[in-house]
Amino acid sequence: MKLSNQRSRIGWVGGLLLALTGAGWGHGNFHELVTDLNAKVTAAPADAQLRLDRALIYLEHEDLALAKEDLEAAAKLGGAEVVVLLLQAKWHRLSKQLPAARLAIESCLKLGAKNVAAHWERLEILSAQQETALALEEADALLELEQTRIPELVLQRTQLAEQVDAAAALQWLDEWLAKHPRLAVLEQAALALEIKLKRHEAVLARFDRLLAAAPRKEFLLLKQAQYLADRKDAVLALAAVASCKAALDRLPVHLRNLPAAQEVGTKADALQKALTITP
Repeated sequence: MKLSNQRSRIGWVGGLLLALTGAGWGHGNFHELVTDLNAKVTAAPADAQLRLDRALIYLEHEDLALAKEDLEAAAKLGGAEVVVLLLQAKWHRLSKQLPAARLAIESCLKLGAKNVAAHWERLEILSAQQETALALEEADALLELEQTRIPELVLQRTQLAEQVDAAAALQWLDEWLAKHPRLAVLEQAALALEIKLKRHEAVLARFDRLLAAAPRKEFLLLKQAQYLADRKDAVLALAAVASCKAALDRLPVHLRNLPAAQEVGTKADALQKALTITP
């Protein structure tokens, strides 16, 4: 297949991966997709693209034996080399064959240097190989290319940096938050780093910012109470517990009766009891 035709297929993998890993893709959907592709492969057994489609679905479900069969068939049928290499790299990684995965993904990227799905796969492989410095470089490069999975990538980049230096990871994340929307999931990652680094005043300030922006406050208030209890600050911890229980009481009945809210209430009661027991 000509290189220009291979590159025209580069976006296909990223799009299908996004569709498969997005909301709503689950066990039942897997069987529907496979059943549909089985029929198409039976009707057109020489169609390499159908084999690649099915291989990717098998890989996402970690059915490695069937994925390998389709990948081998697609390669023999002349499937787009850049896609074959990408899915082979993913297969090798999932099979714990990391050196082979690395070779395949490097070859893939030589054919499609801006293939976002391939860069994600390289990041996963480098992380699995514990090549933290290279993985950080890959994450930074991917931040220039990625358009849809930015929060996930920022979290992964932060976790990699934390393995080297938690303070530097927090500094990088705070700098990112200063220039981009302050998503709660990223703020909570920064909060976890501040707790790890024992920066008490910064932790309290971060809790205040998160609580001010949160539409539902009971989960954060329970977390704040647990943090304060761990610091042996019973007075402030009890105040946070009281605020948590008040937030639960303000919820509509149908929300208050949900398992997650009831679990918060149970934990708040237990923490309040533990804090008020006389030594």
